[in-house]
This record gives sequence, structure tokens and C-alpha cells, in this order.
Amino acid sequence: MVAPRSTPGAPGTPALRSSTSCPLAWLLTGLSAAAPGADMLCLTFFGHDWVHPVATEELAAVVDREQLGTGEGPCPESIRLRRTVRAELTEIRVFWPAFARLCRETGIRGFVVAPVLRGGSTLGTLSCYSRKPRSLGSSDERAVGFVAATISAMRGLVSQRV
Repeated sequence: MVAPRSTPGAPGTPALRSSTSCPLAWLLTGLSAAAPGADMLCLTFFGHDWVHPVATEELAAVVDREQLGTGEGPCPESIRLRRTVRAELTEIRVFWPAFARLCRETGIRGFVVAPVLRGGSTLGTLSCYSRKPRSLGSSDERAVGFVAATISAMRGLVSQRV
């Protein structure tokens, strides 16, 4: 179960939720300021038989886990394409019907997802979700891509030192 964990940040910044203390959590706090259209953020690392999300709301972690479990949605698509994916609920019904249903049920109207890469491997995804239609734009997409690339570089440095 994911336990609440507050992370200091700008006023109005949502508390981060993680099962462990995550040194990368501060990046989500910064991203929430850089991507004002985002209502929920989730950084999810995964491996062959494990998934570890750090999210501003439990719902974002649930949505990421569901996509990775079914293989349908913007998280798997960004992994497959190895690039940032941005869309609105109205644009995805045909491509990802199960994910579109999940979005309708949970109030998600838009999203931006970027893969966290290292070399030829995908370490995870960085997701922004919005409850308002058309609130995530190209500047949010650039911010998510930049933060995902920063995380990728940091993870590379950490693995080199270990």
C-alpha cells in the first residue's frame, strides 16, 4: 500500500505519495510548477516483475499500474515509441478503449507521458494527468520530456557510481 508522504514545495503543491523515501520525488514537485495544466503526476519505475510508482495522488499511481498491466494506454505507447505522448480523452477512444474507459471513470481528460530511458533500456515513465479538457499543451509536453530526460541522466549517474 502506498503511504502518504509530504514533500516540502511551493504553496499549493500536492503532497507526494510513495511507499519509500524517494530522492527523485522533488522533481515531481518542480514539474507541478512547470506544467500548470497537470492535476496529478506519477513517476513509475518498473522491472520484469515489479512496479514502483511515486505519485502526487494515489489515482495517478493506479492509472499507471493499470496501463503497464494491460499494455494499453500512453505509458506503454511512450515506451514502445521511446518518445513523449500527449493526447486528450476524446482522441484515444479507438486506440485504447480500456484506457479511455478508465479515464472516463476517473475523470481524467488529458495526459502527457514520457519514457525514462537509459541507453537501450526503459526504466519507467513520467506521467501528467489533467481533469480539465485541453489543459495540457506543448509547454507541458516539453516540461515532461525535459524532466524525464533529467531523471534518465540522474539514474545513469547513480548506476555508474554503484
